[in-house]
Amino acid sequence: MSYICKECHENKTGCCRFLPQSDSIQIGITFPEIYRIMKGTKLSYQDFIERDQIDEKIVDSLSENIHPVFKQIFHGNYRFKLKTNQGNCVFLGSEGCTLVREIRPHYCNLYPFWLVPDSDRLQVLISQECLAQLKAKNISNLLQLFEVSRENVLNEFKALEKDLIDHVETVGNYHYKVFESHFTFRPLRHEDKGSVLELVKNIWDGDDYMPYIFDKWVDDPKGEFTGAFLENELVGLAKLSFYADGYAWLEGLRANPNAKVRGIATAFNRYMISRINQYPDIKAIEFNTYFANYASIHAAEKNGFKKMAIWSYKVRDLDDEMTKADYETDELDINDLMTILRISTFLQAERICSGWEAYPIIEEVIHSHFISSSNYLYKKDKSLILFEMDDLQRVGHICLMDSNDPNELEKQLNAFFGICKAKEYKEIDCTIPETFPYQTLLKELSFYSFEQENDYFLFRYKG
Repeated sequence: MSYICKECHENKTGCCRFLPQSDSIQIGITFPEIYRIMKGTKLSYQDFIERDQIDEKIVDSLSENIHPVFKQIFHGNYRFKLKTNQGNCVFLGSEGCTLVREIRPHYCNLYPFWLVPDSDRLQVLISQECLAQLKAKNISNLLQLFEVSRENVLNEFKALEKDLIDHVETVGNYHYKVFESHFTFRPLRHEDKGSVLELVKNIWDGDDYMPYIFDKWVDDPKGEFTGAFLENELVGLAKLSFYADGYAWLEGLRANPNAKVRGIATAFNRYMISRINQYPDIKAIEFNTYFANYASIHAAEKNGFKKMAIWSYKVRDLDDEMTKADYETDELDINDLMTILRISTFLQAERICSGWEAYPIIEEVIHSHFISSSNYLYKKDKSLILFEMDDLQRVGHICLMDSNDPNELEKQLNAFFGICKAKEYKEIDCTIPETFPYQTLLKELSFYSFEQENDYFLFRYKG
């Protein structure tokens, strides 16, 4: 906030305060602006947006007397505006606006400047309550007081015009869908595969695992693979799985990135919680997600999910030369393994991760995933690796590394690389806690994180 704005808000009404008699100056914002604020603040739109209608005569007057873009801003005579608290904008803090300029609404960045219709000339939105306007002698002086340039204003206005294209389409076709829940849910069937593949084709840069496991999930007799539909259009999907009695796992939550509708993740979380309540003896429902999946995280927290653990998700590509897979492993039985798991510092929240899944530390689960299939490399009293082989995605999942001998651990890792390379897998992944002592070793062996460390979250809901 510029010095003049700070002074104005301290001594006068200020443009971030909306008293009853000046409410008409509260200009609406566009859907692209709403989405940027949601991503930047991790808030739901319900936290900061409200909708009302504007008298058509007022819209016509603004359009004719100031600029035609007001017809687009108030398309359909709808206004989507920032909420207020006792007359103050919801984002007004003690030091000014709490939003960074990059996600602040265009109107807020432009005020009190606007453009003359069909021109690059500036005009001023006259207000007797604007201290800067009372002090300035001309537009150049006014620009200086707001610490902006003419180019800043022009660029901001062009950005507004660009956002209005999407805004008009969204309001025109979907305004009633965005703020109301009209989703229907049903099990996905094999004939839905085309719609599912279309929905996920651009997710994770086109490398979504959904095409690989779609048929498996449809045929799962114990789980529920569900689609969310809006007027017969598939807009989202999710899978509810059961690793053991009492343990529910939510995975594969996807929302159509091109859908002109928000709230899909929230609706799915509520739906799945309602489904869980129909199962007896459920101890918890859980899911893992990437740190940047802001919509999913916010929707989960809004519905009562709690963050239980944080890991770093690491990957190693397997496009280099083959490593030998020779390694003589000691035998490992379920009793010894359960003893190791109970005291292992590698685990968090009593869960063991395999890719983006997390298994409860229960004997029947651990036995079926690791002992019965011999998915381990073990040297007694030295080092242990638990792993799973994903033939569908061609990925080797390292699920646990518990070692007091870094040399032995390195031998096991190289052996696992060879196992995966021999199967022509494309990569290896693992999730490690912040306290894992051999992170330098992993780095030397070409493991890497995508965007940051501590990027993999486990959420849990207990009814």
